[in-house]
Amino acid sequence: MHEGDPAGQLRPDLEGDRVCTQCHVVETPHAAHQTVDAQCVDCHMPRIVYGLIGAHRSHRVEVPSETTSRPNACALCHVDDGPLRDVFAGDPIERAIAADALGESAFGDDDQVRGVLLDVMEFDPYPAVRRIAFRALRKRATLGWEAFRPATPRAERQAQVEALRARVSHRPPNAAEVASLRALASAQAIEIGE
Repeated sequence: MHEGDPAGQLRPDLEGDRVCTQCHVVETPHAAHQTVDAQCVDCHMPRIVYGLIGAHRSHRVEVPSETTSRPNACALCHVDDGPLRDVFAGDPIERAIAADALGESAFGDDDQVRGVLLDVMEFDPYPAVRRIAFRALRKRATLGWEAFRPATPRAERQAQVEALRARVSHRPPNAAEVASLRALASAQAIEIGE
């Protein structure tokens, strides 16, 4: 399958699900996912690898499971599960992957997700996580983004986030719950190349 353009590294005739279905038959349990424009790789090679200020697909081809220590593919798409918790309580890499998942998923309460992303943009201590939250919010809200940049100085960042809050439909997360989740995250601080 890896004979194509270096940018995508897949043969042009094997893009999308064809890379899998050339050998595997799609079974009945997958029928529900076929109606939501999901591809095989969304579940079997989820975006759980952090790098270059973003989340990328794993090269492990596996059955989604909640028993691993890694973010699971189901929760990355059905954001009412893991990402809404992990974006506050995880270590910086888990928070980055969760923020990316909140932008990629077509599921979840849009107002709730936008409120969470605005909070992360303002308060997460890691610039990379804030930038990923900004990109995720752009995917979940339609407005003129050219005037907004994920600013680093706190005062400037707060002003930009307040301007966004005034223009984007959102529901703020529960402050007490966020504080308790962030307390868990503070015990897991690690260096991710800031």
